[in-house]
Amino acid sequence: MSFAASQVTKCGVPVIWHDDDVLTLVQRSVTDIIPTPEDSVHTTQVSDLLLHEFCALASGQPVDFRGEVHQLARKFKGTKSAFPEVWSSHDGWTAGDPATLEDFLRKCPPDVGFDIEFKTQDGRFSTPEERQVLLSCTLDVLRQHGLSRPIFFSSFDPDCCIDLKAAQSQWPVLFLVYHDTEHPDNRRKSLQAAYELASEHDFAGIVCDTDLIVPEDTIDNSGTSPREVVPRILDAGLCLYTYGEHNKCKDSIAFQLESGVTAICTDDCETAISIVEEMTSANSSSCFNTTGPLPAVPVQISC
Repeated sequence: MSFAASQVTKCGVPVIWHDDDVLTLVQRSVTDIIPTPEDSVHTTQVSDLLLHEFCALASGQPVDFRGEVHQLARKFKGTKSAFPEVWSSHDGWTAGDPATLEDFLRKCPPDVGFDIEFKTQDGRFSTPEERQVLLSCTLDVLRQHGLSRPIFFSSFDPDCCIDLKAAQSQWPVLFLVYHDTEHPDNRRKSLQAAYELASEHDFAGIVCDTDLIVPEDTIDNSGTSPREVVPRILDAGLCLYTYGEHNKCKDSIAFQLESGVTAICTDDCETAISIVEEMTSANSSSCFNTTGPLPAVPVQISC
């Protein structure tokens, strides 16, 4: 399966964009490709952009945007500089190339499944109006172009998950959670809270950051060890998926699968597949949890 984060433009078109905002550097000229402190950093929400504006900014090329030259940029993980780096395109991608959810569904092979993440603005509670636009526009596209492929939904927004569950019954809904200590919504702050939410609203399961369950000494905002919550989740018939940096480590993947984790989401497909093959061959009976409403597979990998 593959991962796609859906957001909706100002004109109501669902597009694939992972980051919370579109970050650009306002440059002095179209030939000024090296970022300097003189460049100002500009952030724009996808919901504030028309489709052609989003495609232009996301092209990775210097473009004229509302009378100024903007270059796509990003703060990449693992870099020491606090200043955003230019995020340029070198493979021929242009502003006219596909960026919409419909285009991805049309052009990907029908047997490729998707985890569609529904993104709302971080740091605050979303409004019913915002969620209604996001859900209705995205679900319309999926009902027209996504019926033939395996799909499940996820979101860090508890209310978005609740609304998704109420709006349709065809696609499973999973709640995304990480060790969020800053958000005002307590439902986002612990694996125990995620378990209670998923159980109460009959979600298919939970997708959690490996930082919650791999380190032995983690204590979350509920005052308990998230490791203690894992059996409760699985015993309730919920799926438990994980994502994060620990899913690039063989020992961490093996620990999770031995603990009953339903699926591993990772960019390092080779490592994950090798661990699954080793554990499968070493056990005559499957050691993987295969309960729940999603397809029973040892591991699902988002590349």
